[in-house]
Amino acid sequence: PETTGILGSSMGALISLYAFLTRPDVFGFVGAMSPALWFADAAILETARAAQLDGTGRIYLDIGTEEGAEHVGHVHTLHQFLLEKGYR
Repeated sequence: PETTGILGSSMGALISLYAFLTRPDVFGFVGAMSPALWFADAAILETARAAQLDGTGRIYLDIGTEEGAEHVGHVHTLHQFLLEKGYR
């Protein structure tokens, strides 16, 4: 994981986040640009909340404000879950 990362945008960012959240033994860093967190009724948020992570690894997460309030809100929720897990 120290040398293996995954990055994507939109749906690619969604699957990249899923890989990082569920396989921290493989992926040590993730880039998620404008992730499609809305997909499947924002199920990835529950995956993130329940993920057994300890704040190690690196995460790049972004979204533009023009994406809309709902999408930006999902990213803020994900950000909060990650802060609770020790990410800064």
